[in-house]
Amino acid sequence: MSESTTGPDKVVNQPTPPHDEAATVGPRCGNNPATHLTDGDRQAVAEFKTYLAQRAALHHAREQQRLQDDFERPAFGEDA
Repeated sequence: MSESTTGPDKVVNQPTPPHDEAATVGPRCGNNPATHLTDGDRQAVAEFKTYLAQRAALHHAREQQRLQDDFERPAFGEDA
């Protein structure tokens, strides 16, 4: 399909621009369900999920240690 542009003495046929997937799919982001991930994208997501899980486990271990230290610490005014 083509569009016509009229001028003072001429008609110019302009070809329809090629299909732009980005225009119909939308931006490439994690919130767009129409975005298709590449193998590299999936690998990056898996690596980041692994990093987040390790970070959460470390945070949990540190928090547990802090709670244990606070529990074992003598109360204010008590002798150790």
